[in-house]
Amino acid sequence: MRRLALFLSVLLLLGACNDVSYVERVFLVNPTDYNLLVDVRGADGTSWLSLGIARRNIESVNQDVIDLGDTWVFRFSYAGEELGEDRISRSDLVRNRWRYEIPERVGEIPKEKGYAPSIG
Repeated sequence: MRRLALFLSVLLLLGACNDVSYVERVFLVNPTDYNLLVDVRGADGTSWLSLGIARRNIESVNQDVIDLGDTWVFRFSYAGEELGEDRISRSDLVRNRWRYEIPERVGEIPKEKGYAPSIG
C-alpha cells in the first residue's frame, strides 16, 4: 500500500512540474510541388522546433506539438535553402482546426531557382 501511495505521489509531483502544454495534432497542408522542411517557433522564441517534411500536394499530421503561444512562426526550406517564414495567430490555427496551409508562394521560390519538383 505504501508503494502505491508513493507511486501516486510521484505522479502528482511530476504532473505539477510539467507546465508545458501540447497541441494534440497540427496538420500541414502543402499545396506546392516540393517536399518542404518545416520548422516552427513562438513569436518571442529563438529556438526552432522541427515539424519535419511536409510532402508535396498532401496533408500531413504532426502529433503532440508543443503549444507555442499566441503567435506561431513557420519557416520553410528546400535543398538546404531557406524559403521564408509565415506568421499565424493561435486563434486562426484553432479556427482552422489546427490545419495550416503552406502559402503557395513558398513553392514558387524553388521553381524560380530552377529546382525540379519533388518526386513522391
